[in-house]
Amino acid sequence: MLLAGGRAEAIDGAGIRSFDVESDPAGAEVITITGHHGTTPLTLDERDIYPNSYASEDMAQYGVVTLRKAGCRELNIRPGDSDIVTGLSLQLECGEQVSPDSEGRDDRAGGLAADAAAPPPSRESGSGPGGDETPASRKLEQLRFLQELLEEGLITPEEEAIIRRRILERP
Repeated sequence: MLLAGGRAEAIDGAGIRSFDVESDPAGAEVITITGHHGTTPLTLDERDIYPNSYASEDMAQYGVVTLRKAGCRELNIRPGDSDIVTGLSLQLECGEQVSPDSEGRDDRAGGLAADAAAPPPSRESGSGPGGDETPASRKLEQLRFLQELLEEGLITPEEEAIIRRRILERP
């Protein structure tokens, strides 16, 4: 469940915003595509969930924030722009509320956060593709450029989604 709260602020000239992540109960581990960030409450920035480069096998975790706490159901959410503006204040299902067949869900969307229930990667951020020109490295470069266009306001989020889908569907 998403509750109101938090804040967003630009943290650099490129317009990258930071936002608060809170949970009830507090102390949930926060994981994104760029790795483990600590426990709630904490502050993330957009690059933590939308990095310019990432390994193709991590694509399912792109844009997803995962919260884990012992005795609670894992929560996977894909924050939207309004979530980044207001911050995330999340209610975890713990104790008797957790059923044995519970999976990580984004309750706001009413379903699984696209394969985000799989354990996210635990790797150092900033690791990019190697110097070899493989189809995967070309795709990563195209996606990185696409993200920069979006951040600079040169394309709309809808255009970015269409182009991203085309890039990812190509062999």
